[in-house]
This record gives sequence, structure tokens and C-alpha cells, in this order.
Amino acid sequence: MGGCPFAPLAVGNVCSEDMVHMFHQIGEQTGINLERLIKTAKQLEEWMNKPLDGMVMKAGDHTF
Repeated sequence: MGGCPFAPLAVGNVCSEDMVHMFHQIGEQTGINLERLIKTAKQLEEWMNKPLDGMVMKAGDHTF
């Protein structure tokens, strides 16, 4: 969900769910429920009728 909607392809903009997933994979605790974050991002895609850029939610099976 993170990133900047006004700067397409701008470097440095990373989706929140991708960052949370990365931190979880390296063993860092974020206090964020990744499964719920991904569900929220998918719901936002539906509401906005626009695909979001997150890679983790597109990957399918996740380790929660």
C-alpha cells in the first residue's frame, strides 16, 4: 500500500506489504499482521479499480 501515487516508477517507493514481508523473512518482528495487510491491499485494489504494485500479494502463497 505504501509508495507515492504521484511519482510513477520513482525509486525508493516500496509497498508496505513488501517491506513487512522482507523484515519477517530476515527474522525481524514488526508487530504487523502480514496476512491482514495483504487482504487490505487487495481490498484497496478493488475499491480503486486499479492494480497496486506490491509483489508479495501477487506471489500467492506466503509464510505467515
